[in-house]
Amino acid sequence: MAGYQNAAEAYDFSMFEPQREMPVRQRTATAPLKKPELETVELKVVPKRTEQQEKQQQRIGFRRAVFAFFSCFVIFMSIAMFISSSVKSAEVSSQIAEMQTQIKNAESENVRLRAAVNGMYNIANVEKYAQDVLGMSKMEDYQIRYVDLSESDAVLYAGPQHLSGGDIFDAVKEYFAQLFA
Repeated sequence: MAGYQNAAEAYDFSMFEPQREMPVRQRTATAPLKKPELETVELKVVPKRTEQQEKQQQRIGFRRAVFAFFSCFVIFMSIAMFISSSVKSAEVSSQIAEMQTQIKNAESENVRLRAAVNGMYNIANVEKYAQDVLGMSKMEDYQIRYVDLSESDAVLYAGPQHLSGGDIFDAVKEYFAQLFA
């Protein structure tokens, strides 16, 4: 279509114009149509089946029926097992989904409870509870006594002295207490 001026030049419309028929003399002679020949079919005479052949055909028919029955049975059982496994799979999937939601709920509850416990055992809350409920107060600097254990392994007890003065049982008791200390 590259060399044409418009679309009308691109098509040959002369094919659609009516044409005159040629006279009968100028037509080419064609071969006369032949009728197709019918093929002859040879017929065979099949002898009548014997009783033994009939029984054998019955056995073959019975075997085919049994095979068809068992094939249908196997197909039916396969379909039934497939449906059963699909139902059980759906049940297990729903149980898994339910358990997962329970786990998520338990985890969120765990986070909430941990936050509550951390809030309860905050140092400020413990001090407030000790002061308000138990009546305790902080120690002052003059109430604190420090013990220096770096000089010796003995600790002197600054409590009240026994007035009894020297019972033998107390001496033995003190001796063993110093041994195991």
